[in-house]
Amino acid sequence: MECIQITINMKKKDDVYVIRPLGDIHLGNENCDEEKLDEVIDEIANMDNVIVIGMGDYIEGINPSSTFLDKRIDVYTIKRHLLTAEEQTDAINAKFMIIKDKIYVLLEGNHEWKIINEHRFKKDFCKPLDAKYGGKMCYISITFKFKGKEINNFLIHAKHGGY
Repeated sequence: MECIQITINMKKKDDVYVIRPLGDIHLGNENCDEEKLDEVIDEIANMDNVIVIGMGDYIEGINPSSTFLDKRIDVYTIKRHLLTAEEQTDAINAKFMIIKDKIYVLLEGNHEWKIINEHRFKKDFCKPLDAKYGGKMCYISITFKFKGKEINNFLIHAKHGGY
């Protein structure tokens, strides 16, 4: 299990922060509402003091290019322009780049586990977004400081529901 320490240096002592989970997007599936995703990303982009924690299943990852036969595959639910894991990963990262400075941690979801190992997840998701790797489940300690003095601390236990 990963243990992640985040320190937020507040600009004002009474700043309010929002911790915003974001996950189960399943980009690449016909049922993914990309318009709603874009709205959520725009909303986050326009927020001050937001900490995004990615909760996994950013991509569908169930597609004909899988290296094994996945019993969950349904060719009628695959978006034709997002057939491969690479296409899906590139597309979600392009969307997430808008809020790159607000994404602190990315967890893996079960849809990533099937086709992407830990090294590749870190390389394809965490590194481009400068996000910490949360694994399948993690503890996140967030310390808020003002002028070097600790104001508050929160401990979050985060995991993707498919674990």
